[in-house]
Amino acid sequence: MTDPGGSDVPAAQNLIRLLYADETQETDQEVTNGAERVFEALRVRLSAVLGTGGYATLLARALALTRAEFSWMADITVDKNGSLAGRVAVAAQEQAAVEVVRSFTGLLSRFAALLVTFIGADLTNRLLDAVWQDLETRVVTDTPGVKDL
Repeated sequence: MTDPGGSDVPAAQNLIRLLYADETQETDQEVTNGAERVFEALRVRLSAVLGTGGYATLLARALALTRAEFSWMADITVDKNGSLAGRVAVAAQEQAAVEVVRSFTGLLSRFAALLVTFIGADLTNRLLDAVWQDLETRVVTDTPGVKDL
């Protein structure tokens, strides 16, 4: 995969659409918060399957690959729990919102590709689809004025 704007994993494309939806936010901080929300949802769901160390290692490798194209991500790290750490918000403030979204899309795409390598396409799609559903449910239920059905 050479294009960071897409993924060969269908379920990852749903998560990527969430990142691009956040691109329309008014501030770079809101865009960064959206990306962090997606990766936190991935961490919670996938750490249960891969283990905390397995998830953190896979995300760290994807981040290392992504930094080659998006050097502004050099200050971002993955902590021992698998969360994005470092100066995420500060580093992102220096970038245009579209560049932040492209960067996190590249990270997500590379993460999904690595996940396919280790656990296969079918399980990767099922796991990422579950994360997407978690996020979609939260988006609907957290929207002001929208009540749970």
